Amino acid sequence: MQLSNYINEDINVKIAPYSSKLRSSYDGWIPPLHWHPHYEILMILSGYYTVINNSSIIKDTTPAVFIHRPYSIHKSYIVDGTHFLRYVVSFDISIAKQFPAGFVDLSHFTEASMTIVRPKGKDMRSMSEICNEMSDYTDDPIMRTLCAAKLIHLINRTCKSEGYQNCGESYNYIQDLLEYVSNRLSEQITLQDLSKQFNVSVTKLQNDFKESVGVNYKKHITALRQTHAHEMLKSGESIIKTSLECGYSSEAHFIKAFREYWGMTPGELLHKLQEFNKV
Repeated sequence: MQLSNYINEDINVKIAPYSSKLRSSYDGWIPPLHWHPHYEILMILSGYYTVINNSSIIKDTTPAVFIHRPYSIHKSYIVDGTHFLRYVVSFDISIAKQFPAGFVDLSHFTEASMTIVRPKGKDMRSMSEICNEMSDYTDDPIMRTLCAAKLIHLINRTCKSEGYQNCGESYNYIQDLLEYVSNRLSEQITLQDLSKQFNVSVTKLQNDFKESVGVNYKKHITALRQTHAHEMLKSGESIIKTSLECGYSSEAHFIKAFREYWGMTPGELLHKLQEFNKV
């Protein structure tokens, strides 16, 4: 089971979390097995469902909250003639850094590839209200972030009062490595650093990475940095702050790399955005 064999269903949530509207499994496309570099909260309110994460398969009718860890391979689907109601919330691990220490606790979500929580009626209704509110703030990243923090807090409170279930470990060390790197984009992490961190040789790491992800480490880290940089600039961040947060040693180095990747300089992107906003 290699990541490169499955769909990378990435949406950029480093700027702010995202929540879907309440949907029935009849309303749209149920995704195939996929993965992404962010956390996903799947909240199922009712119906008969099957949820897969790596090698774990859960079939049930009980309302539940599933938290998929980054880079885990997962999907949810229906049995013929049935349906279920769901919300999907996506958020980046960096949300914890936007609040005082301990305010957004993700420790329950990092122990396995999937965490399952079964809130009681009142708590499930409260979580549903937060998801519904969050989905209405399409143009307000601050409110979406606050809603996501409140949702995570409620899930944590339920974990402590009702307990929770962990399913499966990461499929291989590359999934842990991908999460490790994506959370440290501002750092200059080399293959040698990673080989020490994960106790494998550089040659084995290079081969395993290419086989699992489909591209080499350099191309992957460049894509991560440039995608994040593009979103930061669109959100109004300065070029110098963006270059530092995305791991570039100088503004000139960042501008050169940005032009090579996007076909324009950061300044040209900002000019296009200004012209678009005037329309």
